[in-house]
Amino acid sequence: MAERPARRSLRILETALIAAVAAGVGWCGWGLWHDRRLAAGLAQVHLGMGREAVEAVLGRPDWVGGCGARIAAMPREGCARELGYASAFAPLLPTYYLVQLDRRGRVIEAEALGAR
Repeated sequence: MAERPARRSLRILETALIAAVAAGVGWCGWGLWHDRRLAAGLAQVHLGMGREAVEAVLGRPDWVGGCGARIAAMPREGCARELGYASAFAPLLPTYYLVQLDRRGRVIEAEALGAR
């Protein structure tokens, strides 16, 4: 006996809903892992560390630019460059991790801004 078209449509909708929920749960899980990794990595960044060492700990930054240009934060005196890392849930949960570098490419500030 052939399946009715209405029942087949319902089965397709159920499958699509399950796939969407699974994708959402997967994204949330990845986001939590990503944010915890950034917070733990930021704790390992210390004054005088070079940019290469920072990127080895935190990964490639989401942006590189002038100090305070992207996020309204007061740059430290002597800041020449800023490495920025955004939470996986930004801008909904606006948490940003900023590393400020001097002209020699050495860390002069590393901080987390926003909700945590």
